[in-house]
Amino acid sequence: MGIHDLSLYGVVKRNAGHNKGRTAFVCEQEKISYDEFQEKVDRLAAGLQSTGLRSGQRVGFLAKNGLPFLCLIGAVAKI
Repeated sequence: MGIHDLSLYGVVKRNAGHNKGRTAFVCEQEKISYDEFQEKVDRLAAGLQSTGLRSGQRVGFLAKNGLPFLCLIGAVAKI
């Protein structure tokens, strides 16, 4: 299975499994590893689902470029 066969969240999960502890993103002063990124994405997705967000619903957001923006994209992709 190649990367083109995966969903966006599938890529997040795959990268976390293959690159534990390695730096995934550097945003200003903050560094985050692939597995930490997946953990943040998973927690945010669970939080969004607890508010009633479900698959197939539309989501709009306004954010600056940075780690919170990336986490939100990953969380919505997971849902």
